[in-house]
Amino acid sequence: MTPAHFREHLDVLRRSRRVVPLGVMLASLRAGESLEGTVAVTFDDGYADVGREAAPALEEYEIPATAFVITSAVGSEREFWWDELEQLVLHARDLPEILELEIGGAIARWDFGAARPLDLHGALARLSLGLSTRRPFDLPRYRGWRVWIGEPPTSRHALYRDFWQRCQTLSIDERDHVLRQLRAAVGDGRGGARDSHRAMTVEELRSLAASGLCDIGAHSITHPKLASLSGAAQLEEIAGSKRWLETILDRPVTTFAYPFGGARDYTRETVELVRQAGYRGACANVPGAIIPDQDAYQLPRLFVHDWDGDEFARRLTEEHA
Repeated sequence: MTPAHFREHLDVLRRSRRVVPLGVMLASLRAGESLEGTVAVTFDDGYADVGREAAPALEEYEIPATAFVITSAVGSEREFWWDELEQLVLHARDLPEILELEIGGAIARWDFGAARPLDLHGALARLSLGLSTRRPFDLPRYRGWRVWIGEPPTSRHALYRDFWQRCQTLSIDERDHVLRQLRAAVGDGRGGARDSHRAMTVEELRSLAASGLCDIGAHSITHPKLASLSGAAQLEEIAGSKRWLETILDRPVTTFAYPFGGARDYTRETVELVRQAGYRGACANVPGAIIPDQDAYQLPRLFVHDWDGDEFARRLTEEHA
């Protein structure tokens, strides 16, 4: 969202809601206190613009927030993989007519011309998109689309979602292998992260934590789909990110956000592991308002788009109703 719209959102919250730190909301929930009209602001992933753009606005409006951080991304010169994937699939002017990649030990093939069905039963997956590979792509029109919500509006978006779903369960090395193949296929030899899409550095993370208005929570080490991992691997992602942040920040880290956060992205075992790791609560990425008997380790949230203040206020009212 734009910084201007974010400030409009904060103005709406300041005028119409009781905004508290997430930890205060969790304490009130456990104490059985009313959360009527109460809101907690959260950010996922650990983008640098949380400190650069959001933190000054939070200070201006005196609104607290929590930033959930992917610890392996802190200080990285690479973009988050989903942003790099977006550049390669949605922004590339030209795509090859035939795209063939090795993904997770199998060959996946996309034919952008012939009308062939998608075959997911063999080692060779074929997807026909009927896509013109050599034309400018109108991205602003689709800016509000989210990969986990609704149908892809274009065939390029369908390709992006296919890659996005596949990459969730790959190891870091396997995912990097996919991205390297894609870069070669579209002729993209760019280097480091765009400043608009990079993660925070360690210094920026510490500065954000020291601001007093933005608490830091954990968002795993590598942002995997936890439901696809063994219990031991999940625990390392969950507890390891907590340990790293506590070492870097020299303070307790008490909240967690599930990577991706949908109902199929974590399990009951995951929830129990988060509890055992010492967190006091966790956020999912499912829509809804917190109810009196809400599980503190599966808090629903309202995903906020690039709405203006009036639309944001309307959505808040609808969600609460």
